[in-house]
Amino acid sequence: MFFFFTASESQPKYRATFVMYKEGRDDAQLCFSVKAKPSQIYTLLSDKNGEIEVNGRMASSVVASTELSESETVPLILDRLLVKVREGNLEVSPDSLLLGSTLTMPWGQNWKARVQGMRVAVRSGSHLSIRLSSRLTLVIHRHTGDPSAHKNDFLGLEIRNADGFSQEVDGIIGQFERREIHLDAGSITGEGASMRGQLIVGSQRLEVRQSERMDIREERARQCWWYAGGDEVLEKSLRQYRARQ
Repeated sequence: MFFFFTASESQPKYRATFVMYKEGRDDAQLCFSVKAKPSQIYTLLSDKNGEIEVNGRMASSVVASTELSESETVPLILDRLLVKVREGNLEVSPDSLLLGSTLTMPWGQNWKARVQGMRVAVRSGSHLSIRLSSRLTLVIHRHTGDPSAHKNDFLGLEIRNADGFSQEVDGIIGQFERREIHLDAGSITGEGASMRGQLIVGSQRLEVRQSERMDIREERARQCWWYAGGDEVLEKSLRQYRARQ
């Protein structure tokens, strides 16, 4: 499955948008946004049985010197990811990777390492794979922001070989590895941008509309079913996914 600012006195609104994309299920891609602020940290993925946790720090998508108005809605990005496993942790930023508490490694070289229960490899200066088991791999992508548009660099998070999760998997992203998403084909009305329908997400039935949104973890927009209720789609309140600094 494929998430500081202006010196002006007014404060813009910030949104973190997620597109829950699953291979082979293009007809049932759920997308939604949550209200958050730069520097807040959220649990994106956790599995107590698998003893893994991935926390992400939100940041403004635009560089600090950009003038923002109170009426603007600014997309959030991820500028830090902290991967925790039983044996240790890995902290990732667009600039470097910190393995454990002392070993810093660069993005700019191709390298492999086995450290603290993780098989870690960097290639092409932009792809970090973290193999936790034969059934679970995480891939962190380093995206370069467009300087002409005053955009910051950011990180993406992709889950591969997700068979390694237990039924306890949770987090803003992780819960959708467990929760089934289906489109009620009989509910669809309208065409194109006016298309509406219902998605069944676990035990919820959501009123959605066809839209094109850019996930917090990616560089391009995807066609998806937009749910306007924001964090109401989550199993717990957004506050409960806040992680400690």
